[in-house]
Amino acid sequence: MKLNQLREYGIVLAHDAQLLTDELRAKVIAAMDAAGPMVTMPNNGIPQMLTNYFDPRVIEVLVAPMNSELLYPAVQKGDWATDTTTFLVVENTGETATYGDFSQNGQSSHNAVFPQRQAYGFQTNTQWGDRQMAVAAKARLDYASRQQIASALILRKKENAINLFGVSGLQNYGLMNDPALITPVAPTTGVAGNTWALKTSDEIYNDFVLLWADLIAQGNGLINTKSAVKVGIPNIVEQYLTKQNTYGQVLRDRLKLAYPNMTIETIPEFATTSGNLVQMIAQDVEGQPTGELGYAERMRAHGVVRHESSYSEKKSGRNWGAVIYYPIFVAQMLGV
Repeated sequence: MKLNQLREYGIVLAHDAQLLTDELRAKVIAAMDAAGPMVTMPNNGIPQMLTNYFDPRVIEVLVAPMNSELLYPAVQKGDWATDTTTFLVVENTGETATYGDFSQNGQSSHNAVFPQRQAYGFQTNTQWGDRQMAVAAKARLDYASRQQIASALILRKKENAINLFGVSGLQNYGLMNDPALITPVAPTTGVAGNTWALKTSDEIYNDFVLLWADLIAQGNGLINTKSAVKVGIPNIVEQYLTKQNTYGQVLRDRLKLAYPNMTIETIPEFATTSGNLVQMIAQDVEGQPTGELGYAERMRAHGVVRHESSYSEKKSGRNWGAVIYYPIFVAQMLGV
């Protein structure tokens, strides 16, 4: 039967269809016989790992900023073999008396004292193995380099903590807990509350006026509103400096206009369990710094040690804490 005859029975095939003759049937059977039955599992797709894109960028886990050096400069004192730093403080003394040709009344002299600070040494260790590096390299990770970065960060975090809080049991104090600092004052009273979150722009402005009044009084004529000062505030209250008064004036702009040499820095650690702390610090008075952050060594690498199939290295630092020479030039407020 031919193809055109099939249409008479309602059977319609594709335009290029052909009937399977005995000769073609023999060829098809031979080909199918050569293929044989399937011996593999049916394919459900390519492995998923082959469709994965590996981003080469390294995404760092961020840590809180270490901002203690925004308030005081960091300076080196001694070296890693130094245990104690001694400071020379001299105070001039004297009195006058009524003049007389033969009178020896009235004497001038000086008084010298030698306060000290003790250094605190700290360290950290890193290790990396031969196979660890080889395996990490397949993930495009420089394992040894990342260990070095981690150790440097850990030392820096410790140094920042000592700058802020000192070391218990040593003559090593922080800029927040030096026993010579004057007790913080309470914020001014606001209508809705005393914290900056509840205060208006004008009420927060009054807190700065109070801090300036305290600092000027403590300075005894050595400080005025044109003096260079830094104000440390917790980062969680900084946004309140954008509050506006009834005239649309932004608080930060008002403060800059009133106190042109005042700089505001954010210190996360100033958000304490006892309340938010604010410090107003005169940077230097008559050429003398109010305080410094002392270190003997910021980081000493003690050398890479080769083991059977790994490496290790120790790094260390040595810190004196915050050395505040003139605590009277620091005004504090707690509870904003």
